[in-house]
Amino acid sequence: MRIAISGSHCMGKSTLIGDFLSEWQSYELPEKSYRHVLNDLNLPHSSESTKETQKAILDFMCKQVKEYDKEKNVIYDRCPLDNLVYSMWLYHHGKSDIDEEFIGECIPKVRTALKEIDIIFYIPITKVVPTPEYVDNGFRDKDPNTRIEIDNLFKLLSVENRENPKSNYFEHDDKPPIIEIFGSRHERIQIMKLYLDGDGDAVAPDENLFGDENITMEDIEALEALTKPEPKKTRR
Repeated sequence: MRIAISGSHCMGKSTLIGDFLSEWQSYELPEKSYRHVLNDLNLPHSSESTKETQKAILDFMCKQVKEYDKEKNVIYDRCPLDNLVYSMWLYHHGKSDIDEEFIGECIPKVRTALKEIDIIFYIPITKVVPTPEYVDNGFRDKDPNTRIEIDNLFKLLSVENRENPKSNYFEHDDKPPIIEIFGSRHERIQIMKLYLDGDGDAVAPDENLFGDENITMEDIEALEALTKPEPKKTRR
């Protein structure tokens, strides 16, 4: 299984990956990530990113996902979809030299690379779960509105993935499902267990795991419970 953890910056992806590796110890995290590309090449990033930066990151990510076949258990910190989202955001805001032609060149690369990923677990911003506080790691944009706008792009592509069979962003018959993961650290792992068994394999791999027909009322009730705030404790 090849799994990617995606979402806007400062959403707890690294924490989730750590918790995931503690739960499913058969998985490995690649030694290098896109951050090594930024450091090695000393490239501008975040809201200062450029064509050169985005291309270097995308090329690295596309190459990395091809290094692992379906027999390997690997979890990625972000994937080519994340790169495309940030490039689209930069293009939309006119904050760099990224233009429509560049986006058009990125889309088929991302679409092909995503065929090498089995599941994307995406951490969204929700109204019922507090957004993690900003922590500066040297790679994150400090504007809170940027995090929201990036998240909105992820949400749009998630709907595109699920609803549009003629999408330019995803191969219709060979694309990873995008699964929302939210809540506390414990709750996020519990949601993942709806899709992964104890060995980290997809639940019911021979069935349409991610189709509505496999979601039971118990699953729905469990997920609904996670979206509700915990009841306030009364003093005695």
